[in-house]
Amino acid sequence: MNKILIMSYAKLGDSFVLIPSINLLREKFPNARIDFFSEKHLNNPLNAKYTLQDTNLIDNFYLFIANRNRYIKKLEKLYWLLRFKKNKYDCIFVLLPSSLPASPLTFNRFEKDIKIIGVKNYFIPSYIERKYVNNRLDVQVSAMKHLFEGVSNFLYQKFQVYNNNYIKEYLYYKKIKQIGEKNSIGICMGTDMNAKKWKLDNFYQVLKLVIEKYPDIELLFIGTTKDEKDINFLMQKLGKGKKVINLDIGNLYEKIYKECFLYLGVDTGIMHLFNLAQIPIIGLFSARDVPGKWYPYGVKNYIFREYIECEGCILKECNIENSCMDRIKVENVYQKVDEFICEIKGKKI
Repeated sequence: MNKILIMSYAKLGDSFVLIPSINLLREKFPNARIDFFSEKHLNNPLNAKYTLQDTNLIDNFYLFIANRNRYIKKLEKLYWLLRFKKNKYDCIFVLLPSSLPASPLTFNRFEKDIKIIGVKNYFIPSYIERKYVNNRLDVQVSAMKHLFEGVSNFLYQKFQVYNNNYIKEYLYYKKIKQIGEKNSIGICMGTDMNAKKWKLDNFYQVLKLVIEKYPDIELLFIGTTKDEKDINFLMQKLGKGKKVINLDIGNLYEKIYKECFLYLGVDTGIMHLFNLAQIPIIGLFSARDVPGKWYPYGVKNYIFREYIECEGCILKECNIENSCMDRIKVENVYQKVDEFICEIKGKKI
């Protein structure tokens, strides 16, 4: 195959978990032109191109603006689909950031787009048994599969771009820096979906207990410009902490890899970056989506998610004041953080 199009309407965290799948595709077809079609948001620069542009895995990025008038959005998307028709791709891969296959609704949406492009050979992970692949290729690439296979290779490529020559030792010779020797908890409170937020005071209560018991532990707050006000407020109230605002992905990975032994925060793209760095995660999940769909891989993680009658709502703005997140109790989160600190700092893992 000479020309491949990847379709995935992924943002920051979604594109992180697609990396191994794209890497496998690149390994299978090293000389092919691989293009990536996704979306971008006017008020959020953290899109798939931001994550993937320095990996040497993708040749061209095509992004349409998602958060605008729906009729303009459809017209712009149609423009790109018709333009792709002229490119005459050999195959289209729809990569889903979730470990779950596509629902019939998702399947039908992508299938309609592919029909406009007019490519006969395509692959969409799907629950349903139907003739959805005209020519089933031997590359069955699905997102989240073989998560850590190819990750080291990606990170090495990524850091070559940033001229960090010593990163190869970090990736392939882990004896250099054991996770228990790091001294910062990475904290991410911000998300572009308000339905996934945990109250600022809850974070304060947990972190206050942590630094009272472990005064030598550092706090590293990670976020964007819109999170900075809350971060500054917590740092001032706690009398402790460092912040990282809008740092590019390569340097952010380097910082958390060198400094952090634990992640505490909401379900967001930064959590997946910690997961790629194989740093233990305590994740605070809303019930807006299917349980397990966006959980980090690995056994060194713990997820807080509480059942609620309206779970699976897929709302970005909760109309009952984030009730599912409110069911996650401060004392339970602190207890789990305490357990992780005792395990990690007590013995190297």
